[in-house]
Amino acid sequence: MDNFSNFKQLVIQNFTNKDLQQQILSKKELFKKYLDFIIKWKQHINITGFDEKKFIYNGIIEPLLILNKFTSFSDSITDIGSGAGIPSISLSIFHPDIKVFAVEINKKRLSFLNYLKFNLALENLTVSDSPPEYSKFVTSRAFMSFEKFIIFLKERGINYDYILFYFKDKVAYSDELKEVTSLSYNSYYQVIFEKSHQIRK
Repeated sequence: MDNFSNFKQLVIQNFTNKDLQQQILSKKELFKKYLDFIIKWKQHINITGFDEKKFIYNGIIEPLLILNKFTSFSDSITDIGSGAGIPSISLSIFHPDIKVFAVEINKKRLSFLNYLKFNLALENLTVSDSPPEYSKFVTSRAFMSFEKFIIFLKERGINYDYILFYFKDKVAYSDELKEVTSLSYNSYYQVIFEKSHQIRK
C-alpha cells in the first residue's frame, strides 16, 4: 500500500477549515516527495525514529497544526536542531512567503536538509549550522530541555520575539516550567496554549 494513501484522510480529520484542507492537499505531491526522501536517506543515516506512517502525522500534519496558528503574524522562523526537517520543511513547503531557517550541526543531517532544499525547490529555506541573529519565532523539537534551550539562545545572543517549544506532555510541561521559574525566567514568559506551547518574551 502507498505510504501516502491516508494523507487526505488525515488532513480532513485534523483541519476543520475546508479552505485550509484544500491548500494543504494542493501541496500533496511536495509532501509525498519529502516522505520519499526520508525513506531513501533513512536507509543510510539515522534521520528520524518515526516509521513512514508515523512520520506523515508527526513530521507533516502536526507541524502544520501547531505552526499554522502563528503564520498570520510571522515572517520568519528558526528551527534549531532541525534534523529530519521537523517542523522546518513542512512549514517551508506550505508557506513559501515565510523565511524558514533550518539549523543543524550534524554534517550528515545538514547534507540531507540541503538535499531537501534543492530537490523540493524551497527558495524560502536557509540551511545552516548556525542560527541567524534574529527570527520572529524560534522553535526546537527534541533538541534539549526548555531550560537549556533558553540558556542556549541567550548565550548565543539569538534575538527573537517568540519561542515555540514542544513538550512531551503536560507533566513535562509543568516540570520544565518549574525549572525555568527557578532561574527567575518566569516573569518573562507567558504560556499561550497547551501541548506545544507558544511562549512570548
